[in-house]
Amino acid sequence: MQYKDYYRILGVHPQSSEEDIKKAYKRLAVKYHPDKNPGNPLAEQKFKEISEAKKILLDSQLRYRYDQIRSSGGGFAAGGPGPSGGEVNNIFTTFFEEIFGGRKFNRKGKNYEANLSISLSEAFHGMEDVLSYEGRKIRLKIKPGIKDAQVLKIRGQGGEGRSAGEAGDLYLTILIKPHDQFTRKGNDLHVEVMISIFDLILGNKITVPSLKGNMAVVVPPGMQSGEKLKLKGLGMPVYENPDMYGDMYVGLNIRTPQTLTAKQRALWQQLADLEKPRQKA
Repeated sequence: MQYKDYYRILGVHPQSSEEDIKKAYKRLAVKYHPDKNPGNPLAEQKFKEISEAKKILLDSQLRYRYDQIRSSGGGFAAGGPGPSGGEVNNIFTTFFEEIFGGRKFNRKGKNYEANLSISLSEAFHGMEDVLSYEGRKIRLKIKPGIKDAQVLKIRGQGGEGRSAGEAGDLYLTILIKPHDQFTRKGNDLHVEVMISIFDLILGNKITVPSLKGNMAVVVPPGMQSGEKLKLKGLGMPVYENPDMYGDMYVGLNIRTPQTLTAKQRALWQQLADLEKPRQKA
């Protein structure tokens, strides 16, 4: 097959923009369209050539490969003679058959990117959902323990491939919404609770929240306000090993009574008086 100068066929310069190429094609397509030239084989051939030129020159990758073939003939300006020699023609024949012949030029489709916001509870338990994206339904399964800003690769859910090429992929960034109680640090969770001074001093049993539900916990006697109670295994699941968990740290803050009866005030005063000798000692 002889080399074809697609730039010359469309009447454009090799440095022409895509917009200029589109305009040139539309102008010639109107002139040589078979509907306007019934029974005219020359017009039919011309229409075929400009359609080939459009396919090549409006695809950035195909245009790049085509320009390499052009340059292999020694280089020439628009309107000048095309490359000569059997070697260039053979290269062009191979290229043409890949695009228009039985051996298709397989090209993977475009990769897509998207974000999905989920709750901390959904990140803790894992989730399954159907995601609507680009007019398609994608069944999505997220394993427990996924991290904020972690990217999931969903194969084959990007743009369609060309000439039997495989579809692109979807890269889905998971964004975890802030929780009103828990703060996540790695696989550990942190939470603050208010307790009475009696619970703190006497070591009573208190109820603390967790993503597995409320838990009954005994406060060790002698803990100070602001200290954190470590509860092993109540943090986030480890993403690659959901049988393992981080820890949960519970900050203990004293809730002081805002009003006191006369009797309560008197009792607190007695406690304060008993504490004074110990402080002097």
